[in-house]
Amino acid sequence: MRVNPNLVCMFEQSQEESINKLSARRIDPMTGELFNTDINPPKFESQNLRLQRLPGDAEDLVRKRFQSWTENITMLEENYKNCLLAVSAERLTD
Repeated sequence: MRVNPNLVCMFEQSQEESINKLSARRIDPMTGELFNTDINPPKFESQNLRLQRLPGDAEDLVRKRFQSWTENITMLEENYKNCLLAVSAERLTD
């Protein structure tokens, strides 16, 4: 099946920002809820105590995935140039 999207959103952020965001990501193994300990921590201490880091969020793995993305971005931009919307996903600064 060939898909012809009307819009493709590409969220752009630096490698360091990706590492920062993923290093703060945690999952509650009982509920499956995801949290960011910097900006969206759990409301209850009992939930906070059981949070776990996702194995794929290790810095070395994030760097490898980012490198793969960098190697393929030109092809993606070319394939979807008629419907591509680039959106900054960098953190807002104060």
